[in-house]
Amino acid sequence: MGKTPAKQRIAETVNRMMLTDSLENMTIASICKECGVSRQCFYNNFKDKYDVIDWIYRTEAVDFFSLIGTEYSWYEAVIAKLHMVQNNRKFYRQAYRQEWFLNSFFNITKTLYKDSIAKKIGAKETEKLDAELDFYCTACVRVTGNWVMNDFAESPQRLVETFLDCIPKSLRQYLVTEEEEKMIHREADRSERRTNR
Repeated sequence: MGKTPAKQRIAETVNRMMLTDSLENMTIASICKECGVSRQCFYNNFKDKYDVIDWIYRTEAVDFFSLIGTEYSWYEAVIAKLHMVQNNRKFYRQAYRQEWFLNSFFNITKTLYKDSIAKKIGAKETEKLDAELDFYCTACVRVTGNWVMNDFAESPQRLVETFLDCIPKSLRQYLVTEEEEKMIHREADRSERRTNR
């Protein structure tokens, strides 16, 4: 088996360190020491520690959203992303406290949605939906941030239903089918019934 690339090793180290240390207290020196790389190696791969967090989220999010319409439905991509966040709660709780992360999350989310819609209607037509995408992605970022900071009070299924309700009409047809909408409402209700037992 080959050696893990330095970029991935650094990211895994930062992710692990965030379980016990705050991002503010973490230094480049401590990251390098922990994962056994030089400062030069770190800077060959990342600008700073915030760039590492950005890369971790970007890599994880792309895994789901880039496959909308081919391997994943919109629902499957969003629910998988929410489970990913929930399963790495300490990391994301720290990340969501940072305004730069919210901005990065917005940019990544918008780019992924634009790419997904452009596959269906072309880049020129997608540009006409820019204002609606801004609105929707801002809502997604803030709602997800509130969910994380409120200790995941709602089920991922109920949160997906909230995301669905926020999709502007002009975007909806490019993201979800009517069948999928009905299924999302059923899943949210089923999840609530399980919670209330």
